[in-house]
Amino acid sequence: MRDAKETARIAVGLVIPDSVQIVTADVDMDGRILTYDAALIARYVLGFKDSNCHCGEIVIINNKKYIIGDVYQEKRRKHRIEDAKGGLNVHHTK
Repeated sequence: MRDAKETARIAVGLVIPDSVQIVTADVDMDGRILTYDAALIARYVLGFKDSNCHCGEIVIINNKKYIIGDVYQEKRRKHRIEDAKGGLNVHHTK
């Protein structure tokens, strides 16, 4: 539920997401991070799978693998990806 909480905090503007969170928190992949994404993550954690939820799928960002819906990644917080120059190289795999 930590991921759902962090996504909700991003959605309402309490947290500014880093470049990886922008991708991993948008679990319905509509290009926006909303409280709906937080609800989808919470439902996924409880065992419900919605057809437009991509939680648990792998996304590759700058040649590193991340899990969609895994928004609160404590280890990653120590090594944030900087995308100031070339932007992100994002590849989604199912």
